[in-house]
Order: sequence, then C-alpha cells, then structure tokens
Amino acid sequence: MSFDLTNKNIQDTFQNLLQRTGSDNRLYDLTGNEIGDLKISGSLTAQQYIVSSSVTNITTQQLSGSTIFGNSSDDTHTFIGNITSSGNISASGNIFANSGSFNYITASKIDVDASTIRIGGEELSKANLQTLRQGKSLKALGPGKVNPDILGGDITASGDIKINGNILNTQEVQMTNSSSVIDTFNTGSFRSTKYILQVTSASNFQLSEMLVLHHNSTASSTEYAQINSGLNLVNFSTDIFENSVRLNASGNFLSCSVRYERTIIPN
Repeated sequence: MSFDLTNKNIQDTFQNLLQRTGSDNRLYDLTGNEIGDLKISGSLTAQQYIVSSSVTNITTQQLSGSTIFGNSSDDTHTFIGNITSSGNISASGNIFANSGSFNYITASKIDVDASTIRIGGEELSKANLQTLRQGKSLKALGPGKVNPDILGGDITASGDIKINGNILNTQEVQMTNSSSVIDTFNTGSFRSTKYILQVTSASNFQLSEMLVLHHNSTASSTEYAQINSGLNLVNFSTDIFENSVRLNASGNFLSCSVRYERTIIPN
C-alpha cells in the first residue's frame, strides 16, 4: 500500500507521515504518537546496527546464501557461553581449549600437555607410545628386570602360550676387551636360565647352549653343546656380583660379537 500526496490536503494526510523529533532521535507520526512497530518493503541500510539490551529474542529468516562468518583474518568472535551444534564443526587451522567434553573425536593430531594424552583419566605418554610401537608391554617391571617380559614382534599361536619367566628376542653384545659381561639377571627374582649363544669374528663362527643355576651365593653353569667353524672363539663362565648372576665371555679375539637368546625361570 502506498500513499500519493498529490493534490491532497495536509489535514487529510499528516497522520500517515513520520518525523524525527526530540533529542532522542525517535520516530513519531505527525499527531505526536511514538512509532512502535515499523515494517518496510525494501532493504534497510545503516552504517551501524545496534540491538537494545532489552531485546530477549531475535527471529531471523534466511531464504538463501550462507551463514559463514570469520572469513577474514581480522574477523574474530568471542563467545562467553556455550556453543551447541547438531552437525559437524570443521577448522582449517588449530582449535584451542582449556577444557572440553567430547563423545567422539577424529583428528590427525591430538596434543595435550605437550607429551601426554589422557583418556578416561589414564595417561598415555609419548614414551608409552614408543614402547607399544616396539611391541613391548606397559606392565610395571618386576624386581631385577630391565626389560618387559616379551620383546620383539608378533607372536602367533593356535593354542595357549604359558610363560612363567621371560623370553628375550635375540640380543647382541660387542666385546670391548678380552673379557666382557654378556648378560646379567637378578638373584632375588630368578633361579635359572638357558642360553643359546652365537659368536662371530670375521669369517669364524661358534654356537653353543648353556644352562645356568645359582644356589647358596654360587653360580653354576654347563655348556653342554658347542660347535664352531674350526676355531674356538670365546669361553663362557658365570659368577655372582652385587646380587646379579653374570654371564661372562673371555677370549683372545677382541672383535667378537656375541648374539644370544635367553629363557629365564623365576625363583
């Protein structure tokens, strides 16, 4: 509806006109009534948009387009309360929060406290992740142990595997002098062990099996099988030093490398 004022008397039309009056810049009609609701059929353009603090509800309607905001580096938004979304929230940059609650997170990187992730109150540190990647157990080490019970790669079995002691995968020690300590185990935790020992020096090789038992502060051993490529490279012996049984190797070849596998039985 429009109003054509051509050839109209002011007394017949003034009630349909608006004026700004007073120091508060409010709109009134020409009879002095303050304008409440105001509807326009076109666009409303303003240099600044201010919503009164007394407004408790705003209804918006959007026919087309996007609700994207924050699309420039200087466009920042601060929220004091909560943000709730029934859909996905994505970011091309980083998301930082002092605390949060999530039912499910998919991310290429999660960094909490620089080196620790906490899941359900349990800590998973960078050192724990490295241990798991090496196939090692996170279980606390028993007395006298320096490594988890099982080291190495995968174990596949069609039936049960029962281990009373621990099994080490192949370890290697390079002898630095004519007599070197190859391995140790704690006397308070373990009673006996079995070794398979392979010695290499240049093109010479030696292989033997050895049983070790400690009792009454004495370490006894027997090397019950040995083969070599024509030259005996080292001799093995045992003793006890500072509550540990030591497996020693002695020989005349300083370039010897000793590789061994050990099966150990607790007290």
